[in-house]
Amino acid sequence: MEQYRTRGVTVEAVQLTAENVQEVADWCGGFIVKEQDSVDRTKFYAGINVPLPHGRERLSEGQFLVKNGDAFEIWGETAFTARFERFEFDFNEVAYKRDPEAKQISLLSEMSRSFVEVLSPEELRQKFKTD
Repeated sequence: MEQYRTRGVTVEAVQLTAENVQEVADWCGGFIVKEQDSVDRTKFYAGINVPLPHGRERLSEGQFLVKNGDAFEIWGETAFTARFERFEFDFNEVAYKRDPEAKQISLLSEMSRSFVEVLSPEELRQKFKTD
């Protein structure tokens, strides 16, 4: 799942497609269902019955599933793209601040401007190493 931000809040979100339906269902603990097109009854689409705090709700192809804390929310594409922007951790935008007493480097996120973890330079390289 990818991360998105709105007004300083970072959430995990994914847009449902025919290709990722199993992955999304596994992520949210939902059940895959087959939806019939309301106009052309010969066409079917994937959907997921998603467990939400107030019961189950249908996630259809094209909609976004947002995980905010421990709860999931369903957003239409237009509302989602109007409110959220894609957030990617950019290693080049990370600032380092040396703590002379601890002799460690604290990772400072330029986005949140808060210390998120204390790592040595080698630990930092290992943690964000990509294959």
